[in-house]
Amino acid sequence: MAYIRPSKPGINDSWGGHRRRRPPSVEPGIDYNCFIGDDVVAPADGVVHEVKRSTGGASGRAIMLRTGRDWHRGLHLSEILVEPGQRVRQGQLIARSGASARGSEHGVGQHLHWSFWFDRGNAVPTPGLTPTDDFEVFVANPSLTTSTTSEEDPLFTEQDRALLLQIKNELLNTKAGVWTGGKVRIDGIVQDFRYGALPIVAHNQKLIAKQAGQIAALQEIIDQLTSVQNVSIDMGPVRDAAERGTREANAGLLNDVIVEADPDQDPDIDPPLEGGEDPGLGG
Repeated sequence: MAYIRPSKPGINDSWGGHRRRRPPSVEPGIDYNCFIGDDVVAPADGVVHEVKRSTGGASGRAIMLRTGRDWHRGLHLSEILVEPGQRVRQGQLIARSGASARGSEHGVGQHLHWSFWFDRGNAVPTPGLTPTDDFEVFVANPSLTTSTTSEEDPLFTEQDRALLLQIKNELLNTKAGVWTGGKVRIDGIVQDFRYGALPIVAHNQKLIAKQAGQIAALQEIIDQLTSVQNVSIDMGPVRDAAERGTREANAGLLNDVIVEADPDQDPDIDPPLEGGEDPGLGG
């Protein structure tokens, strides 16, 4: 059975757009341009596998469906109209779109995030660990089958994925904390790096420039003392020399140090955005 879209066709962000985020979404999907309360329908005949009625977490209120060998998950819903184990028909109203996430009905911009896993069979996908597929590709090409898509390495298990995700998060946390300063989660423990490499470099550049200015000012004083017998220091040229030395030192240093990460932001969780994007899990 060819798939239909679970909502109206306008798209805020594509599956590829989720993957290109920095850091990438851990559950790439399609962000459909929906308002709170818009209809969400079953894309094909199937069974409701699971519902999440709370607004907690980055996914908010969510529903998971199985259609044949494929799996789907809709996020940020305002209302769920089906129960686990219930059979649904293609086009049947199953939920209403919303903006739920992070314990709020308005935790993200209003939209429907739709995740899709192709040909998983009985292997229930684990959101955030099991790689997703581009649902729009299958809507546009209903003839696609397992033989026309890349096969998964049977030796690459869910445990392997979990380990890789853990390694990725460790690297992102280390970069955020050690490189830019801030809070880092290491082995489940939050540690606070007060200073990162970039802020330290920026601070040292300013210190070096200041010291260069002071040296230039001392040189000006010496020049004045050695040029006359009745010494009367003119502080104007001294200050000019200090400023000149600072400028010359700055010209020879890398001053455009940009700290991209927010040291106070948890590197694992992105803030909610307006306009329908959810940069957190799956948004």
